[in-house]
Amino acid sequence: MERINNLRMILFDSLFMISVLSHVHGNQLEEYISRNRSMVVPLASMNLIEHCFVEKAEPVVLFGNWSANIIDLQSQSWNIVQIMGFKKRENICNYTNKLKIYKIDPDSELFIPYPVQKFVIAEVNLSMLKLVFHKIKHSIWWNVNGFYVVQNIHVHNSCKNARSLMQIVWEFNILSVLFICHDLVSGLNLYTFNPYNEEAPNVWKRVPENYRKNYANDLTLFNRPYDLKSSSMCEALNFIKTMNLSSYPIQLCTREGTGGLRRLFEQINNVIWTKMNAVVNVTIVETTGIVDSEGLPNFATKDVLDGKFDGFLAPDFRRDLWKNEVNTFITSRICYVTNKEELTFFEQLSEVFPSKTMLVLLLLSLTTMAIFKYLLKESFSEVAIDVLRVVTLQSTLREPVTVPARAIFVCIIFNFMWVSWNVESNLMSILTVSQPMRAVVTTEQDLIDRDYKIHSRYYFEQFNYASVISDLNVRVRNVIDCLEVVDNDAKNACLDDCTVINFFAKENQDIHIAHMEPKRYYVLVYRDDFPLKERVSTVYHRLLEHGIINKFSLDQMSAPRTSSKKLKNPDNYKRITMQQIKFVVYFIIIGDLFAVLVFFVELCSKCKKK
Repeated sequence: MERINNLRMILFDSLFMISVLSHVHGNQLEEYISRNRSMVVPLASMNLIEHCFVEKAEPVVLFGNWSANIIDLQSQSWNIVQIMGFKKRENICNYTNKLKIYKIDPDSELFIPYPVQKFVIAEVNLSMLKLVFHKIKHSIWWNVNGFYVVQNIHVHNSCKNARSLMQIVWEFNILSVLFICHDLVSGLNLYTFNPYNEEAPNVWKRVPENYRKNYANDLTLFNRPYDLKSSSMCEALNFIKTMNLSSYPIQLCTREGTGGLRRLFEQINNVIWTKMNAVVNVTIVETTGIVDSEGLPNFATKDVLDGKFDGFLAPDFRRDLWKNEVNTFITSRICYVTNKEELTFFEQLSEVFPSKTMLVLLLLSLTTMAIFKYLLKESFSEVAIDVLRVVTLQSTLREPVTVPARAIFVCIIFNFMWVSWNVESNLMSILTVSQPMRAVVTTEQDLIDRDYKIHSRYYFEQFNYASVISDLNVRVRNVIDCLEVVDNDAKNACLDDCTVINFFAKENQDIHIAHMEPKRYYVLVYRDDFPLKERVSTVYHRLLEHGIINKFSLDQMSAPRTSSKKLKNPDNYKRITMQQIKFVVYFIIIGDLFAVLVFFVELCSKCKKK
């Protein structure tokens, strides 16, 4: 029976070739086969997926000129969500624009809530393959982590194009791909590749290379026979290729002048890429840049999206780059740096003795006068004089007669001594600071009310949401310049990241640092369709779960600040001028005069009684 089937196949192939040769000749042969491919050979790619993948409800995107009977047959068991092909006069120029967000009507039959995982590309010429991937990339179904099956079996000896095909696939950063082709000797074969190393499961056989290897063309090819009857056919069709990068070069960039943040970024990347066995090259750039209101990236952000660098550390979520980001869960905030203002004496007095304290002292004095009047049996004026003597720590002229009254009297005297010492110490504290200062900016509204000029780097201008504040903004080159303008003018404010500001300046008697409420999360941003992004995310989150990232963060943020800029750095010791102690002299003189007045009042009252 098997021999009869083989004879039938040979006869069919012979009749087909005769039919083809009778219609075409020369270079037209391949074109003719391409037009009639759907009715010649069974669909090997879909048979492979149906045989080895059981998730038949999972959506599949087909690309090629499919005949209606094949589509109907496959649609009975597979969820085919899109059938793509070429239109007339379609070329790569139609897909040179960079699209970031794709939308589809949820009511559409094509709508699915997740990216497609499997793509089948059948019988496309090698010269048109790049256009195929451009068209898929600019569709809503694009998924760089998907599984791609490329079939080209109607052209005899199509396996000779395997390396060129894999080079085109790798240009689109696709790792999971199978190429089903026809070999003159061994028949149908499966090909795949590994761009990072020469490792593959045992079911794959490495294809010999006939060129000198270099990183610009360093793809290791593997093949195996296409045999659905084999028990190992479905083994390792899609294997992990990112476990060992074998010294593959990774190009990163970081912003200049960020101190501890840059060291933290480099330390984290060293651990991640050492784990993955890659070689990291870090380039210092002036600024990371942003995506502006027109959707155009600039500076390092543009370089990363253009592929010049593989990634960088961004100080905040980029709304336009959410698909390119890995959250580090390292947080910071936006801070305002402003000068403190010098307090007047009455402002100092109000801070030392706020209204509640003054009210308590008044109630305490009135209560003491009432108790003294009851214990000493004196007039109100005499009681007031005795309370005044107690406040000034002078001896009283009278004392209670009974023992219980004397005990209460002594307790009151001791309590007043403690209160008096406390009041005196608070008054003396005013003199311990040569230039008493206070923070006058604690909210964004304070900046508006006091007409401050807000200086910030280009990136931080986007945090000035209020139009009034944005009108007050002045751009500076770096955080050092930002802090210097605060040092030069009391009406200047500096806006920047709290972690960076705390690295260069600390709050002191002259400088106030106000923390804004919203948190900011540092993220790792990678280029479009970076094939190692998922692997980096996995390694990073394992480090985070084990506390290693927090340890790195604490070590770097607490490192010695050898380059810290000191604002308004005065001498270590300040002299107190006569102008600053004149209040003490006046207070002592007035106190002595008041004591003399009290003494004469007491003498007069004694003489009058006699």
